[in-house]
Amino acid sequence: MYIVRDGKVAWSYTNTRKGELGDCSMLSNGNIVFSRQFGASEITPDKKIVWDYDTTHEFKTVNGIPGHGGAIDVAGPVVANGMVYAVSGYPARGALPGNVLIAFSTEP
Repeated sequence: MYIVRDGKVAWSYTNTRKGELGDCSMLSNGNIVFSRQFGASEITPDKKIVWDYDTTHEFKTVNGIPGHGGAIDVAGPVVANGMVYAVSGYPARGALPGNVLIAFSTEP
């Protein structure tokens, strides 16, 4: 991942986690949030991990059906009422299957 300014690489980061990189955005505090095939992370400009979330695990679900996380690179997240919702699992393209809708709160 690179930030290019005036035609020169101003910053770069090598993702060591599994899966291809997806979208990335710079936050107002200068941190970078990025998605990857199997999760998402936030890092500081000096490359310290603020948080990291891996979707490839078992989930306890509200309906009691065993939940299995998988790839999250199928569709963009939905943001509503202080929550971020992401589908986890999409085997049609050969990605890791799963069967959960993950809900993240934007509040601490």
